Amino acid sequence: MAHILLLDDSSFQLRLLSAMLQQAGHTTVTTQSAQEALELAADQDLSAIVTDLNMPEMHGIQFIERLRSDGNVLPVLVATADIQAPTRQKCLDAGANAILYKPIQEDDLLAELTKALGGS
Repeated sequence: MAHILLLDDSSFQLRLLSAMLQQAGHTTVTTQSAQEALELAADQDLSAIVTDLNMPEMHGIQFIERLRSDGNVLPVLVATADIQAPTRQKCLDAGANAILYKPIQEDDLLAELTKALGGS
């Protein structure tokens, strides 16, 4: 199964996503710090990343841009409550693989993760 990094400034959201993924057999590592997430992405053997957008330390789009500029090609799924088309496009332009809208449904999360990891 996959080892997923979860980045969100909400500890509730981290627990929720982690529980969904762990029930499906995946392992997770969580952080509320974008800087720590960048370090974890560089140091750990991860399969994918799920990130929030609106965070105090660094916006999710900036996080994705930094990740990509570091040469990291891990699949990135964005979890956001912002449903505006321009935001979606900015995420995709920055290098996100998928956008999930909060409240995230477990089926949607697992389906997008499977696609991002190369499954059907």
